Amino acid sequence: MPTRVLFICAALVTASSPLAGAEPSARGLADDKAVAAFYQPDEVQSVHLIIADKDLNRMLAALPELVDVPASFRWRDVTVENVSVRFKGNSSSNPKQAHKRSFLIKFDKADKDRRFFGLRQVSFDNGVQFGSLFSEPIVTDILRDHGITTHRCNYAKLYVNKEYRGVYVNVERIDESFLANHLPDARGALFKVDEGGPGCNLQFLGDDPKLYLKTFAAKTKTAQKEPARLVEFIKLINKTEPKEFAKTLESKMEVDDFLRVTAVMLFSGAFDQLTGWNPHNYFLYHDGKNDRWRYMPWDLDVGFCETAFDKIRVHADWHAAWPVPRTGAPNPLLERIVADPVLLERYRKEARKILDKSFEPERLCMVISVESEDISALKRKTP
Repeated sequence: MPTRVLFICAALVTASSPLAGAEPSARGLADDKAVAAFYQPDEVQSVHLIIADKDLNRMLAALPELVDVPASFRWRDVTVENVSVRFKGNSSSNPKQAHKRSFLIKFDKADKDRRFFGLRQVSFDNGVQFGSLFSEPIVTDILRDHGITTHRCNYAKLYVNKEYRGVYVNVERIDESFLANHLPDARGALFKVDEGGPGCNLQFLGDDPKLYLKTFAAKTKTAQKEPARLVEFIKLINKTEPKEFAKTLESKMEVDDFLRVTAVMLFSGAFDQLTGWNPHNYFLYHDGKNDRWRYMPWDLDVGFCETAFDKIRVHADWHAAWPVPRTGAPNPLLERIVADPVLLERYRKEARKILDKSFEPERLCMVISVESEDISALKRKTP
């Protein structure tokens, strides 16, 4: 039985035991130990927010604008006062939506030096689209299982003003804390593509960095200082001579990681990415110590989707051997990889390994089925 399924089963047994209410202390834990516990895959977290009624009403009245308000945050026996909280994501910004809303908590909003065991932010995603709650945990598990650096996540029961709001996905944020905890260069340049925009498909628009500013949000000081470095990388993707492309790309990018990510996104039906139909929800990270770029997917709650929005035929129009979606937007990076026989063969070898290990139908269906049943059981056991 896959690891995450065992973890969730164990967590449910614990949750139903007489000692389930006795949470271990988090005081005195080193930052790395505490964060590992916070994202421990075999533990369902309980998180408590206290938000003044007037501020909660202000959050709702401002929709679709997402406004920050002060709050108190508690996990186990650790409380952080005067944090900033807001709703997050498209599904939560709609004033008329009836589902629970996602939350983003910022510890450093009022005080730039404040941290929660070294973390600047945490988020709790509602998981109401397509793959529901289990998509992001399963997909990130698979990515890590194939050696890809990605964000951690588990499940959390969220309480607001002592009112139970439901089971959420507790998702590690990709920010400066993430770089320090997981990547070679903690001061590397980090760019986020959130809603798309000019150049979001890595198409070269010209040498002026201003052409890309609306699309690639600089998330670190280095990224703010060096937007030209991003333009150089995009130009490399588009303008390198075909016979030099594989060698040049290899010298500047973690290519095998990108090929593995492409395969995992395709097999899991995670279409809402650069590698799929909508080129957004991703980060580009530049390791300044080694002068190498890394692609990191984000917002993976839309996996395991066959047809999206009644028009995107995810499975029918996405061929595992030719990973450029047939009906998607132009995709210079993937198109050049497919056009290069050496890179295409490397992709297919990686995709075959991933398919055999993680997406064998009977095994994967069992993982999804058990996880779905266990989440339902967790909801039933919670007040």
